[in-house]
Amino acid sequence: MENIIISDFDLTLSKKSILFSYLLLLLYLQCSSISDILLKYLKIALLPIISLFFGLIYIFFSEYVCLTIINYYLFVGIDRPNLLSTIYLIKNLLINNLNQKVLDSIKSYNPNLKYIITGNNNDIVKIVLKYYDFVVFGSVLNYNKKNKKYTGFSDFLCLGKNKKIIIDHIINNQKKLGKTRKQIKLIAYGDSINDYYMLKLADIRYVVGSNKTLINLLKKDNLKFNQLL
Repeated sequence: MENIIISDFDLTLSKKSILFSYLLLLLYLQCSSISDILLKYLKIALLPIISLFFGLIYIFFSEYVCLTIINYYLFVGIDRPNLLSTIYLIKNLLINNLNQKVLDSIKSYNPNLKYIITGNNNDIVKIVLKYYDFVVFGSVLNYNKKNKKYTGFSDFLCLGKNKKIIIDHIINNQKKLGKTRKQIKLIAYGDSINDYYMLKLADIRYVVGSNKTLINLLKKDNLKFNQLL
């Protein structure tokens, strides 16, 4: 039996959401002069308002719309050096907030392969998890070779129901190596309704946190799961 881990990133493997880090960067990276104390404190005062704004977008228009708007402000028109500095700033906000309970649970299965399936920036998640040996499926930035700047994300393939596409790809790769589905044990970790389809396809399921909507849906479908709080 081959143990394969499939996990979400935000609020699952990471205790903080990348969206939270994005909000901080929207406040500070757009400053013309961070040394300007008045401007700096004005932006701190605006944080709750901006957080509420994006929170409402997330609730009423979906995670896809929220990520699209934030990614536009952070990454469109940026060049390679500034992209790398932005990615490393986000990494520094997240690296000390990985969920040790989830990491320990994953390790206990002695998995053959480990995958992260996320709608977040592929490069950011790879850098945060550099020493944990995960294969990351995430969103990728388009690059304009003429003006040498990024033009936004190509897609958000790894959100919601579309996570099934990635899992099918993972399973098909194993079948090409001679494994049958019965020889593959999928162990999945997720925290929100966005991870429902990923958990549904798994053999062993972990709900990270206490999302009532996700838990009730799994119970409704008689899908057994473990909970990590």
